[in-house]
Amino acid sequence: TLVTRTQAAAPSVHSALFLQAGQLVWSGLEPEPTRLLVHYLTTSLLPSLTSLPAPSPTAPHQGRFLVGGRDSALPTVHMKGDQLHLLVYHAINSTMLLLLSSPPSPLLYSDLDTTLGPALSDLSADLTHQWSQDREAASGTPPDQVSSMILCHPTPQ
Repeated sequence: TLVTRTQAAAPSVHSALFLQAGQLVWSGLEPEPTRLLVHYLTTSLLPSLTSLPAPSPTAPHQGRFLVGGRDSALPTVHMKGDQLHLLVYHAINSTMLLLLSSPPSPLLYSDLDTTLGPALSDLSADLTHQWSQDREAASGTPPDQVSSMILCHPTPQ
């Protein structure tokens, strides 16, 4: 899988999470830290994507670092006595969170961008396309057409 290939290519990767469209797909962590990290991603980090400039259409892939990169310090996560460094990479609708056992070298950033960027971009595009097709087949309505709308109004107290 992409996660295991990434871990094999970067020995400092202690563990990883993979999300598609904000939904957890894979985790190498126990349930409680997984829940906390997914909550952080879905409530704090991923909503900020709309405020970031889009990757250039001429870029070789659509991947980019959301946390980490050449000029930024990584946040530290403490788990069971381990001090891990949080790195988050995103492409299209897919997010890979990596917990590193040691601070990354500048070479790790370029290696991840070169290898993970195209692979995550391709995987995300494929998953997004498949989800769109499955949704259209299940509803019988093309994804850009609204088949129904539910409005909820709070009840007065």
